[in-house]
Amino acid sequence: MPEYAEPLREEVQAHLGSDPSSWTKDAFAKCWKLDSFLKESQRLNGLGALSLPRKAMRTYTFRDGTVVPEGATLSAAQTAVHTDSSYYPEASDFDGFRFYHHRVSAAGEKEGEEAADVNAEEDWRYRLTGTGLGYLAFGGGRHVCTGRFFAALELKSMMALVLLKYEVKMAQEGIRPTNQWFGPHCVPSNSAEVMFKRR
Repeated sequence: MPEYAEPLREEVQAHLGSDPSSWTKDAFAKCWKLDSFLKESQRLNGLGALSLPRKAMRTYTFRDGTVVPEGATLSAAQTAVHTDSSYYPEASDFDGFRFYHHRVSAAGEKEGEEAADVNAEEDWRYRLTGTGLGYLAFGGGRHVCTGRFFAALELKSMMALVLLKYEVKMAQEGIRPTNQWFGPHCVPSNSAEVMFKRR
């Protein structure tokens, strides 16, 4: 989806500048479009079909009578949740600015630092590092991934650098190579060809 490159590049240049040695965590926090693009990518192309694996240490009975025996392993169906239209309208479609639009709407049409009145709970849900019933990429509950903030900064740094330094396209333009599945685990295609041209 090359149409996202220029808006993302403009945002990176506006908030970060072109010198990576001057980039800060606070500057990355202003890159709402970049954050949204990465979250949407992770929503549709996560690491697998399952999230939140838990092993029952003792037999447990839910209120509805469902019994989970001691030693059983349970997981949430991450891929099913991430493509559920009750959480995401047009859930199978990639919308790189899906979460950006939600954040701007929650902020009263303002962005970044200008959005001081943002309802913190609403804003949190739409960030790459935000979790909830509809977004399970980083797990949830007491054992939510504590490294997600560092991982998000790494992803944003790499993406910002690629946007500023290169023009990128797939060898087969307009075609995203299919993910590879190994049981419930998902990885990007290992045979995809990506072309980089220095800007």
